[in-house]
Amino acid sequence: MSVKNEKEAIEAPEASYTKEQFLNSTKYSYQDKDVLSALLEPEKLYTAAEAQQVIEEFKNKEAE
Repeated sequence: MSVKNEKEAIEAPEASYTKEQFLNSTKYSYQDKDVLSALLEPEKLYTAAEAQQVIEEFKNKEAE
């Protein structure tokens, strides 16, 4: 395995955050924070991609 391939094989895990950290972030709008506040579990850790997926799924959900 070459040096380049070894570096590609070693991938850092994506950072995980608590619900509270997402709610304190400046990255998300007030509307997105409302969604996260309602749908994320308090003690569970989420990646930014997972949080964004929760937001997108909520926005794309049909009204009942």
